[in-house]
Amino acid sequence: MKRFRRRFIQFNMLFVSFILCVIFVTLSVVTWHSQYNDLQRTMHQVLRPLSMQMQPDRKPDDATGDQAENEAPPALPADPQTDADRPKDPMFDGETQKLRLDGTNIVTALYNPETDSVQIISGDDTDTDGIAEAVREIAAQENDFGRLRSAGLYYYREARNGTVRVALADTGYLTARIAQSIGALAVAFLLALGLFFAVSVALSRRAAKPMEDALEMERQFVADVSHDLKTPITVILANNAIMEQSPDTTVRQQMQWLESSDEAARNMRTMIDQMLSLAALEEGQPTVALTQVDLSAAAEKSVLQLESVAFERGVTLDSEIAENVFVSATTEYAARICTSLLENALKYEPAGGCVSLKLEKIKKKARLTVRNQGSRIDPQDLPHIFERFYRADKTRGETQGHGLGLPILKKITELCGGTIDAASSEETGTVFTVEFQSSVNSH
Repeated sequence: MKRFRRRFIQFNMLFVSFILCVIFVTLSVVTWHSQYNDLQRTMHQVLRPLSMQMQPDRKPDDATGDQAENEAPPALPADPQTDADRPKDPMFDGETQKLRLDGTNIVTALYNPETDSVQIISGDDTDTDGIAEAVREIAAQENDFGRLRSAGLYYYREARNGTVRVALADTGYLTARIAQSIGALAVAFLLALGLFFAVSVALSRRAAKPMEDALEMERQFVADVSHDLKTPITVILANNAIMEQSPDTTVRQQMQWLESSDEAARNMRTMIDQMLSLAALEEGQPTVALTQVDLSAAAEKSVLQLESVAFERGVTLDSEIAENVFVSATTEYAARICTSLLENALKYEPAGGCVSLKLEKIKKKARLTVRNQGSRIDPQDLPHIFERFYRADKTRGETQGHGLGLPILKKITELCGGTIDAASSEETGTVFTVEFQSSVNSH
């Protein structure tokens, strides 16, 4: 079982890990694309205040288009650190106009193609010559957004009014944000693995429980069969040994040993027949063709057959049977249920006691009750009496039964669509109750 549970957990964890890895990789790719697109939008937003500064004054309403076209490109703005008229933007840091996003800087610059001049608008401690060279290279690119591999920078540019506005971010800007997002995903991944491991352990215990019960039942079955077969086999071997010691005696003289061996052999055959019958019932074989059976007639017949047995045991046998109670069953099974319950009650009722059988119809159900007043089943034994080879009276040395009668009776009742239950107390004795769905036919 430990090996099974270990393999179960390993299989679950491998399967879950594969699914989580696929989800992790997918989310990582989606995160990368999302952060990449966010970077483009951020850089666009960074250039908006700069574009507002570079917007030329409007022409009078009577100005012509040719006059606008002949206008010279506007001059580059004054040093942004001293330009008090620059529109303020909440994304910038006070007087230095330095953009800060999660502690990472984005550098902005202006490029004038006519004068080939570059002015860095924001960004402290930057390589001015390197930025200027990068800006000129970006101005020659075809795409407005992308990565400048030679400088290891991401850029976004806007060309307007004869100037090119450029925003630049180091590759570490995007890497840091992606690493932060993927780190959160990795933590979630590990937490999910831990949760699924705990769930797998719990499920392995639950999945192994039926197998453990089945193995325990198998071990108990082997032990019970071995015990029940050991006694008659021992008797037969002992009888044979006794007869072998007196080879010259006649059969009549050895008759007691022969009869003892014969009884032991019949006892084994009865047990084997019951085992085969129970196995067939548990497998649902043979197929039972249920019909409407007169349970009243079956009960009356069983009472008449066992009156002599009750008389020999000194037990009073009472009956109260409603007429024309029909149930879905077979004639054989209906008779077997009534007879088995009465035989079992008479078997354990002491001399001078009373056994009663009652058949009644309650609403749409037929209820058969067999009660023996003088004996009871221990509360510890009561939940197990329908288990194979279980004998509640084993402590009293009872050897007549094999503990298979009640399990067979339960299976027969269930095949007929009924239920069987047992109760026992000092006040009421032992009561077996069988219920069927029924219909009452009157003649």
